[in-house]
Amino acid sequence: MTADDFKPIQAQTEQSFSGHFLKTLLSERGWQYLDGIETGDTTGKAWVQTGDIDNAGHQEQLRLPNRIDSILQEVEARIDSLINAGWRHIRVVTDHGWLWVPDQLPKSELPKDVTTKLSRRCGIIKGNVATSRLSQPWHWNENVRVAMAPGISAFTAGDYYNHGGLSLQECMTPVLNIHVKAQSVVSSED
Repeated sequence: MTADDFKPIQAQTEQSFSGHFLKTLLSERGWQYLDGIETGDTTGKAWVQTGDIDNAGHQEQLRLPNRIDSILQEVEARIDSLINAGWRHIRVVTDHGWLWVPDQLPKSELPKDVTTKLSRRCGIIKGNVATSRLSQPWHWNENVRVAMAPGISAFTAGDYYNHGGLSLQECMTPVLNIHVKAQSVVSSED
């Protein structure tokens, strides 16, 4: 990652990491990337993405709770299709948690001269600028420090939904493991 953006880069090529690179890396490691309703080879390993709560949250903000049931039904339908295709172990995990509050996330201030890039809940700190804000090294580049909005606040006003901070809701990502027992087929002869 460069010191002025939240985009990780490929160490070998120094290009921005993208969906193309994800699919390439998965393939190199023996994983299938399943698009749409593809079910793939059930004897291997596969990566599936479904149920885009994050996109719905950013777009719908206050109305997000009205969409949760339909998003979870989409996830359930995708899991059912994989089980029906013969997958016997499915792990469901989110890439990050998020916050939603009915009265908007409270606003917190971070001076613009402290950061090179300011996001809703965090900001990349310029060089060696000192700040009293909680800051952490960025996972993708330990030389980059990221300032965090305190609690459930945001550095911009108006959001009901967002993520990118250090709240428990954003840092804890539950994992659901589904193990399907093999069904025995019983036949009878007349």
